[in-house]
Amino acid sequence: MLRFNPQKISGNWDQGFALDIHTVSSTFVGYNEQGKEQFETTRSDIGEAVYQVKYRANKGVLVELLETVAEFAGNKWKVIEKVDVIIPVPPSNRSRTIKLPTEMAKYLSDKYGKIFDPSLLSKIKATEELKGVFTFEKRKALLANAFQASPSLENTSVLVVDDLYRSGATLQSLTDTLKKVGKAKKVYVLTLTKTRSLT
Repeated sequence: MLRFNPQKISGNWDQGFALDIHTVSSTFVGYNEQGKEQFETTRSDIGEAVYQVKYRANKGVLVELLETVAEFAGNKWKVIEKVDVIIPVPPSNRSRTIKLPTEMAKYLSDKYGKIFDPSLLSKIKATEELKGVFTFEKRKALLANAFQASPSLENTSVLVVDDLYRSGATLQSLTDTLKKVGKAKKVYVLTLTKTRSLT
């Protein structure tokens, strides 16, 4: 089990948490041969696990990460008893070997007997990867009408899972779609990490 320090995240959803902050510190150490800035980064346990899975395709830490998510969602926060459906945030980068939100949703659904059906929420508009977009307003504009929710979500309680919370623009757009189009009764969000700064 990884150490975690849950952080409440606020938005248009009913309740939300990140398991921990992503980075504890990041210190500028100079430039590489290509002139790119270099940083020495210290991550939380969860942040390091996310980094290893996403950017190093390290499957060794994936199971421990998923078990930690299940412990928090099922036994600490107890959100699992409130939801009918668990949905991953649709990926911006489809080329990644391991899609963490999908792995999280599938693991939680299998463990707790909840509905797992990624087709209930789909991305219908291509957008650039948001990690290079730094303002909330620009992110929000890029995500306008980007998602579609199934009408079969009507009157259900949904848990949306993602790996990183930065500004909340993606989760706000998804929550709008789930409530207005899908007619979901309640939307909860759970992310693995959140950035220290919310821009």
